[in-house]
Amino acid sequence: MFFVRLVVALVVAALPFNAQAQAEAVKGVPIFETPRFAEQDSVIFQLIQSGALDRAAQTVDRLIRRYPDAPRLHVVKAEIAISQNDTETAFGALTAASSLGYSGLERTLSAPAFRKLADDERMQALRATAPAPIAKAPFSPGRVEKGVGVVTAQNTCWNVDLARLEVVFNIPPTRRSKLISRQKDPVLARLSKMVRRGQAAGNVGDIYDNLDGQHSSLAGAKDVQLTVAKYSEAAAAKGLHYGLNEALVFNAVTFGNSSTALKGKTWRSQARHALTTRLGLIRAWQLYDNNHIYVFPEHRDHDRKADGGEGDVFPANTPLMLISKGSYGSDRRFPTAIQVILAGFKPDVKSLLTEKRLIAPTVQQIIRHGMTGIKTDDDYLSAAAHPTVFDKNNVDLDRMLDLANGLNVGSVPPRAQIALVYEVVAKGPFAALMPEDLFTTADAIARTWRDGERTKRYTLSAENSWDANNRSLTYFWRVLRGDPDKVRIEWASPDASEVQITIDWHEGMQSHEGLQSSRVDIALFAYNGVEYSALAMFSLDLPGHQRRVQPNDPADERPLSISYLPEKGSKTYSDPVIWPSRAWNDVFDYNDRGDLLGWTRTYRKGRTARFTQHGLKVLKNDSLGRHLKAKLVRYELARSKDGKPFLKEQVSDRVFVYSYSGDADWLGTPKEVTDR
Repeated sequence: MFFVRLVVALVVAALPFNAQAQAEAVKGVPIFETPRFAEQDSVIFQLIQSGALDRAAQTVDRLIRRYPDAPRLHVVKAEIAISQNDTETAFGALTAASSLGYSGLERTLSAPAFRKLADDERMQALRATAPAPIAKAPFSPGRVEKGVGVVTAQNTCWNVDLARLEVVFNIPPTRRSKLISRQKDPVLARLSKMVRRGQAAGNVGDIYDNLDGQHSSLAGAKDVQLTVAKYSEAAAAKGLHYGLNEALVFNAVTFGNSSTALKGKTWRSQARHALTTRLGLIRAWQLYDNNHIYVFPEHRDHDRKADGGEGDVFPANTPLMLISKGSYGSDRRFPTAIQVILAGFKPDVKSLLTEKRLIAPTVQQIIRHGMTGIKTDDDYLSAAAHPTVFDKNNVDLDRMLDLANGLNVGSVPPRAQIALVYEVVAKGPFAALMPEDLFTTADAIARTWRDGERTKRYTLSAENSWDANNRSLTYFWRVLRGDPDKVRIEWASPDASEVQITIDWHEGMQSHEGLQSSRVDIALFAYNGVEYSALAMFSLDLPGHQRRVQPNDPADERPLSISYLPEKGSKTYSDPVIWPSRAWNDVFDYNDRGDLLGWTRTYRKGRTARFTQHGLKVLKNDSLGRHLKAKLVRYELARSKDGKPFLKEQVSDRVFVYSYSGDADWLGTPKEVTDR
């Protein structure tokens, strides 16, 4: 299990080389700048992998100016220089790295690229010189005083496995004598009695992390069993105290909230921001997988048009976070619910869940089971229990406490985990700019529908699901959103551990609550004979603003036309981060055999252009109307003056001519003109 988590963390973070290299990356870099440094290290690695050595070298030099005492940067500079046959620069960079305490010189020089320096006298001398000692930053676990733990440079280190900061607090068990909460609530009073009697674990060892400047903080959390995280000026200066937690992990069970949102042309809640950034959702999964769970208000991302919203505009539904219905303050009830659940577990149950990294999934299971109106297992397996956002008025603290305290060590909920076994990856000129893969984790997968097919097919697996007590599992797959006539689930294995999903093109979808939506959600639940798991989710987001004309024959996959321009008067919203606008519509042409001949593109102001089946822009036709000469077209993502992304068409100077085998040949073969 740990190996899988480690591989996912390192691959997704895209940090190069090995653990030693990552440890070296911390040297010479202020601890709170390490996450940004690691991201830049990843960029350099990608540039090297793509062969862009000059750009990689420029990036390294820029970082060296900022972090001159980071030996890792000088080693990378040497690696790039030796690849460019610049031995002088390589030697100078390695000398600088050694003088800064780099201890991996022998390992670096054993790489094939450095063999040409093996007999260099200067290199022999450098090898014989011990690296300069480097002072290590002092580290010690943070003290908790009056229920507050402060995030400082001294109690924060770089977690190599997760490629993020780790904050370590030393939480004394003597805090058990403190109150559970200073809120006046009958459920909390009942919980306090259970803790005093040893029937419930309490909150000693739990951390509460508010990320909105205490604007919507957990009530009653002053000097109680909980440890409240606060941020030093140095940590706050790097933005660690606000918004999404993308940079750090605590050494204990942690829950938190951030009643904040992003404004501007690409406005969105923090939750949607996490779902639509390169590493945002992966970072959220790392937290979920390490006993952390956070709450965010949906702000304007899940509201009726009559209330100033655009419907449900989330591109995916996941168990990795909780989203509250409403804006500022709507999230406040949920940290209280999480606190009650964490304190309400029996002591041995909480220890097991913490050890097995099952805290966050089990909290999600209990909250969804414990909402008002969710009474039976069938209710729990339905869309009603798993909305995109949750209404604070449906939080039933009494029931959630009973559900948490009712768990026993031998029957804790299993962990449903989902994997995508098969999919057809979209190809074409837009695939690199706008891949269909939104994110892939072990608990949530999301895809976008970008190509022109009328049907999508996926094979999903539950085989990575597991139970803490090794109980045998059965699996349940449910369509939580989507037209039941257009979403089909077929078992691909006798025990339903693998299923084939077929999804037809949808238009005009609605959520369970009646909001406009463009998403299909398929949930996986694992059952161990006693408890159902938290859900794992597969989501498919469709471009709700597009209009497509399909053939009358349902078996015919070819699109006849795709309209990207909004219809006059249309107010359909699609997230511009996922669905950059295009200033055209396309109508496709086919021959009698169904082969694509090309398409006609109509631009915003009525201008038209013809494209070949290969996507080349036609310059000239022959006497039969077939493509004769065309230019290569490239596309890039750009931003308009108001900051919205759009897809930009650029015609290159590369010219192609088509040749045909005879008058009956309408497809032809293109060949680039190299002598003009």
